[in-house]
Amino acid sequence: MSVKPTGSIKLRVETIGYFLKRYRDDMIRNKNKAGRIEEQLREFEAKLRLQMLRERLENMADAFRNRRHAADPRERRRAGGVERRARVRAGVGRLSGSGARPSNRSRPMSPHPLPGTTIAGK
Repeated sequence: MSVKPTGSIKLRVETIGYFLKRYRDDMIRNKNKAGRIEEQLREFEAKLRLQMLRERLENMADAFRNRRHAADPRERRRAGGVERRARVRAGVGRLSGSGARPSNRSRPMSPHPLPGTTIAGK
């Protein structure tokens, strides 16, 4: 008597076929998801690039307008005065008159020897 395993082999083949079909369906579903994500990324990148371009053009237009207004001599003098006052407040520039910071010129300069000479007394 010999036992033929045809029933168990048929069951295994059907099981393997079922899981391969599910695996294929999962791969197709994931591929579609990846395609949608890629499309959304492309749209988002295009939106960001357009936004950056608009900001850059606005900055260039502002700079052009500011330069055109600064062509007026009165505007340049006003802008220079504001800039000068800001430098003084930051301690970079000097103002003359009352309230001015003392300049370094009030101290006597130390002797600076010429090359190859010595300072007397040292």
